[in-house]
Amino acid sequence: MGDISSSPRLANLPPVPVPARDLHRASRETLPEGLRERPTFTEESREAAIRTHNMNRGPSGPLSVEKPGLRDKNMAQVHRMSYLAERENLNEFVSGNDTEKDFRRWTDRFVRLAQQRANAIGKNDQFADDEKQRLLELIETGLQAYLTTREALIADRKNSGHQEAFLRELNSVTSNAKDLGPHEGVNSPVGALTHLNTLPNPEESPDPVERPLTPTSRELVRSMSTGRLTEIATTNNGTEIITTRGLSVPIAELSVKDQEAIRRHGTKDVAKYDPERGWPEKSRLSD
Repeated sequence: MGDISSSPRLANLPPVPVPARDLHRASRETLPEGLRERPTFTEESREAAIRTHNMNRGPSGPLSVEKPGLRDKNMAQVHRMSYLAERENLNEFVSGNDTEKDFRRWTDRFVRLAQQRANAIGKNDQFADDEKQRLLELIETGLQAYLTTREALIADRKNSGHQEAFLRELNSVTSNAKDLGPHEGVNSPVGALTHLNTLPNPEESPDPVERPLTPTSRELVRSMSTGRLTEIATTNNGTEIITTRGLSVPIAELSVKDQEAIRRHGTKDVAKYDPERGWPEKSRLSD
């Protein structure tokens, strides 16, 4: 990779400071205690993540959809927005600190991202039609469940059943938890932090200096208001993001806009991150 210090388009900003953790207005928790534990993924979300991994030619080769053996292979479904942020954002709406307009604004971003992902998959000619069709069906089913539970919650935000149902769909929606990544050493210690990803940067790239975030990661860090996300997972004193594949990418190699967005949300180093657990940068989907 080229000398990033010589590129006038890269800011080479100093390490990102870690702000005090005060999501929104730090309103008092009003959600049921049972929602503090992250729910399991929906069956559609789990299958979609496995199929995405297989289509991306991930490590270990194709996985069985029925019995993938994720734990034995040190794999797990990975989030972009953390469950802590999901729950705290929901709490802002339930408590009345966020209006319906506020709630729709940030939740609509996951809708647009899911639709954009479906369009990209549909146009990708590297996959067999039956592969694409099944994944698109899963994305559509998950998105409809997300929208249905969201509308039920908006109609009755104090209903704990609606809160639980929406939180599970938000946790599972394809634009938030679309694929697999290494668990021990990466996903597990990242925990409650925001987990970004970058696009592979092949040697034949016309601009191998600047690293692009994936569409989902870029949308989240640029469009989400300060406080909507937990800090970005990093290593090396806040100078490198930890990707969902377990690789470390210098923040200075990202676009200036992405660097600025990451600074706005803040970073936090992951003490137990293990770079040896990272996966190769081979992907046929821009996730």
